[in-house]
Amino acid sequence: MGLNYDNVNPRKATAEAMASSQVVSNLQGCHANLLEGFPFFAAAVLCAMQAGVKTSMISEFATIWLVLRTAYTLAYVFQTGNILATVRTLCFVSCLTVQGALFVMAADKMK
Repeated sequence: MGLNYDNVNPRKATAEAMASSQVVSNLQGCHANLLEGFPFFAAAVLCAMQAGVKTSMISEFATIWLVLRTAYTLAYVFQTGNILATVRTLCFVSCLTVQGALFVMAADKMK
């Protein structure tokens, strides 16, 4: 990309990289979204584990979440129009659904 990275002032360097590259800007947005959303996924997995949901079921849902999150990231980074933006939104909503399902399974086990 030809970007010089300033390790002394990394936030300024990141801001400059975001201003000069749409891909870097998209990556930063995707990264921020993951930081905001990952705690809910981790909590869903931990709740399911603590409640005694089968490990194989938790693993399946975690794998689905990971595949969806990877598709979300690719759609986010390479989006140039409405089609990929729609794919990104569908992946995001599907990730929320997986997280919700894990919480529901945990709640069902606690009955």
